[in-house]
Amino acid sequence: MARKIKHPGPVSAEKVISKEGPLSIVEIPLKKGSKLIDAVSQVLEPMGIRGAGIRFEGLKLAPVNYVMPTYSSDDQHAAYYSETYTVPEGIHIDYANATYGIRENIPSMHFHGLWKDGEIQKGGHILPAQSMVAEDAVAIAFYTKSVEINSVYDPETNFTIYDPLQRNEAGQGGRKCIIATVKANEDLLETIAAICKKHDVSDATLWTAIGSTVGGDFQDGNIIEEIPTELIALDGKVWTDAAGEIQVDFYTALIDAAGTIHFGKLRRGENPVLILFELVIAANE
Repeated sequence: MARKIKHPGPVSAEKVISKEGPLSIVEIPLKKGSKLIDAVSQVLEPMGIRGAGIRFEGLKLAPVNYVMPTYSSDDQHAAYYSETYTVPEGIHIDYANATYGIRENIPSMHFHGLWKDGEIQKGGHILPAQSMVAEDAVAIAFYTKSVEINSVYDPETNFTIYDPLQRNEAGQGGRKCIIATVKANEDLLETIAAICKKHDVSDATLWTAIGSTVGGDFQDGNIIEEIPTELIALDGKVWTDAAGEIQVDFYTALIDAAGTIHFGKLRRGENPVLILFELVIAANE
């Protein structure tokens, strides 16, 4: 793993946090005219769900506000966000992953999405409190009530990030749901394999996975040298080979600092996390 990056603060003592509980899945009807965060929280909050990975497809937002990954203008962060872009007429989200959690006791959501502007593929970090649902839609949440997701300050990166917290004992029965965060400079695929080994899961699906890596290194030889990125998992599988070793396939869309979208499978051992990666993993049996 050649690429690592120095952050402004002391290196975190705990680089990987993972918790588990029985998997649950629920559809979220998204009502036209609501802020995106409100449309989601109005369904999840009454159910007592305080942490989830959410998939969105075919979602119209108007107006919508979003930011892109970019370099920091000072020494307070290793990378940062661009100015806020506003599209009053809205966009049609083809696919998105989001992490739903609690920030200062208020529902919040980290949302990476893909859309097209004519024939141009675009993507970015949607601001859920500043974007409106323009048409009724349905999203799918993957969660366990045994785990909640809370925001915490991370001194190493100088960002507020998400961490999973065990609400009660993991419980018995049903498929395992693992909620995890991977912090700066840990290799993403190596860590996913280690998380699954820790939780005794050998066959699993990455239902949602969003975050950033230090550039990008794909199996097809495509290498992204620019440091700031944002990623969305399009398909992720964990499986065990004939030698009993856990393998990870991670097909992603990577948004670089210029706004270009790169698609492909990440190379294991060559993609360290930039700021944070959030994962919701479910055992297949």
